[in-house]
Formats: sequence, structure tokens, C-alpha cells
Amino acid sequence: PSVGGKPPGAQALIQLTDLGILWKKTGNAIRTFVFSNTTAAPVAGADSRLLDADFKPLAASPTDADGNAQLDYTKVPAWLLVTSGEDACVLRMGPSAEALRAGDW
Repeated sequence: PSVGGKPPGAQALIQLTDLGILWKKTGNAIRTFVFSNTTAAPVAGADSRLLDADFKPLAASPTDADGNAQLDYTKVPAWLLVTSGEDACVLRMGPSAEALRAGDW
């Protein structure tokens, strides 16, 4: 079936990464725990970054020895990017791009 007279389309983003990320919003901060999906061990020294909707950096922090980082921000984040060596994982923050732009997060 069509939607609005146009055929439906689909898009998917598939990430192949060993980095697992748990995150929690607390006030104006994102707290993360980064771990290896292979070993379940915390990943120390991973570069954690919050980016806005235009991919500009808002906050950055390396993970500590226990895989934890806290990213304090003043503008609503749109993305969480974590890298370790050549591995990377990116997560969309907030409920939707429209809500992020409207400040409803």
C-alpha cells in the first residue's frame, strides 16, 4: 500500500561494535557506563561525547577505570558518541528530532 500516494520506504542503521552503553539523564547531565559486549568488562578511557542536532560538540569526557563518565550540558543533546580505539557507537538522544529542536526534552 502507499502512503500519501507514494510507496513506503525504509531505512536502517546497523552498527557493528563491541561497545555497549548504558545511559541515564540526571538533570542537565548524561551519565554513561561503557562496557565490552564480548567480555562485559568496563571500558576505561573511552571517549564519550554529546553532540547537538548539528553535530557540534556539547560535552566530552573519558570513561574512568570503572567505565563511567558524566557529561554535563547546557544545550539539549541530540547524539551520544562513544569511541575506543577504532571502535565507535552512536546513540540518538531525546524522543525525536522535532522535540529536540523545540526544546521538549
